[in-house]
Amino acid sequence: MAIGSVLPIGGTIIGGVIGFTIGTVGSMAFDSVYNNKDKIIGSVKDTAKKVGDAVTDFFGNLGSVFG
Repeated sequence: MAIGSVLPIGGTIIGGVIGFTIGTVGSMAFDSVYNNKDKIIGSVKDTAKKVGDAVTDFFGNLGSVFG
């Protein structure tokens, strides 16, 4: 049930304010991610490389336990 149906005038105003706020914050978040996409992608790539190196080292050293 929508708040505007329960409180016709006040609910509509409250819904408008909530919708405006969500839209504005969502737009700001999108802009922030878009403007920093190169930095974010670089960070993700570095982290993935570190995880890959750690897994490779772990399994590379695992052979010395059995050999």
